[in-house]
Amino acid sequence: GVDMGPPRLVSTEIPFQADDEALSYPLDIDSQQVEIAALSMGNPHAVLRVDDVSNAPVHELGPKIEHHPRFPQ
Repeated sequence: GVDMGPPRLVSTEIPFQADDEALSYPLDIDSQQVEIAALSMGNPHAVLRVDDVSNAPVHELGPKIEHHPRFPQ
């Protein structure tokens, strides 16, 4: 395996716009709010908890989260 080191969880190191540091953050996507964990493993990641990975709306939410204004880069 590849050792990527520990994840970075500080919002300014991700980068992710947050008023306070937290384990999860709400994001408004279209008409819904989703809770994500934001972290960096060298590049920004958003982790969304779902009930069933095979039915998760990855193709719908992924690009919207990727281009969300709270991820400035």
